[in-house]
Amino acid sequence: MKKSFYLSLVAVLATAFNVMALDHGSIVGVEEPMSLRYNDSPQGPLTDKKVDYKIVTVGAKTWIWTNFVNGTLLETTAFNASQLRYRTTSTPTPNTRTEEALRGRVPGTQQSFGMATSAFPTANSFYFSIYQAEGPNVATEAYETAIKSYNKTTQNSNDDADVTAPDLTCEYQNLSGTSVDLVFSVTETSGQYFYYIKDVANGIEQVLFWDSYKLTGLQPDTEYNLSVTAIDFSGNESETKVITFDTTPPASINSGIAKDIYFQIGSTATELTVFARPTTIPDVALARTITGAEIKLIEYGKGDVTLVEPAVPILEDWAGQTSYTYKMSHSFPIGTLVEINLGYLLGPCIPPVTAEEWSAVYENYVYINQFVTDGADKGKAIVHIIGENGISNIPNVNLDSPILYTQSEGLITINDNNTAQLYAVGGQIVANAVANTINTSALAKGIYILKVKDVVGNITTFKIAVK
Repeated sequence: MKKSFYLSLVAVLATAFNVMALDHGSIVGVEEPMSLRYNDSPQGPLTDKKVDYKIVTVGAKTWIWTNFVNGTLLETTAFNASQLRYRTTSTPTPNTRTEEALRGRVPGTQQSFGMATSAFPTANSFYFSIYQAEGPNVATEAYETAIKSYNKTTQNSNDDADVTAPDLTCEYQNLSGTSVDLVFSVTETSGQYFYYIKDVANGIEQVLFWDSYKLTGLQPDTEYNLSVTAIDFSGNESETKVITFDTTPPASINSGIAKDIYFQIGSTATELTVFARPTTIPDVALARTITGAEIKLIEYGKGDVTLVEPAVPILEDWAGQTSYTYKMSHSFPIGTLVEINLGYLLGPCIPPVTAEEWSAVYENYVYINQFVTDGADKGKAIVHIIGENGISNIPNVNLDSPILYTQSEGLITINDNNTAQLYAVGGQIVANAVANTINTSALAKGIYILKVKDVVGNITTFKIAVK
């Protein structure tokens, strides 16, 4: 049986020394000029488009990375917008071109990447060009570099004067049952390098061209030992660092802070309950509300994602700060460990009206929220054991702001000598306070806006739910 120092995980960052240099080939291009796509015709005049590229070969595997410097890649991958094109000759000749689509994308950039899956034309060397497309019209929106030669067994961009090895540091973050984030940093005089990652026991071999990477497909209850080496394009190698981590199932984390929300989780044999509220409480009149939320449940180690968005979530208000309690049925057996992604949207207490206003709010939707971000559990995955920590009451929220109203079934009571009006979300008044109360029993279920005016004229707005 595998032992662990901690119930949640074991993590060690160690350093090992290289025994021998990696046998590989590589080439790098910086701001290579491009002409309009020429396929098998002679290359035409150059345009203002440029591309960076890196190619690395280890054994039978070749990895490719490109960066469209002053262009915008066609977003859909259906048109194979980024390609490595390799040939048997140094001139465009009919029927000698193979197109290798690079379908990987680095979000927020014009970078693409991939590993070659087609057979290369010769054993050790070939000719190639880089292709980038901005639109579906390949005659006017696609570009290609001149044809270059590449030897898969040597450093094609070697600089004899460069004898300085890169200096590498690396770590892992956000370990879950199926994935881990790898973060690298390197000091390299040439500015051009790549990372070679390998774990023989677990069948991992990867070349990376950027400084962070989410490694997916991990197996639960497994120890990983990733060797990481930074290598420049003259073949100089850093010391190899070994990142060791353990995917032993962690203990439940049933409460904490994840980005902008405080959360609390509980479940029974049939129902999961998540309470959430904003972590920061501005002036009451400007308080943010959780205007949207969704839960993604992943059985630990399975990677099978189920999206559940409650149709009628239960809202509870405290002095202008709207919190969310969403309940969902589930079919997981008691004792099942699940990873939880707490997606949410914070918006103004008064809902937007126009499509443009809603669009601006939804730009801030947090879709990925799987790790604790503050406190003693910072960096740990949000996990929960089904049937544990059942929530029977909504947690109390400790605010300095005065309580201006209370709500019970069918009735809103306005405190002190305050006055109030109740609005539909479209802005129509549906009720006024009479004798400090608003009867809601005849109203349709849904979300309403409550405006409370105190004795000196200050108006505070709340979003409430009528159930």
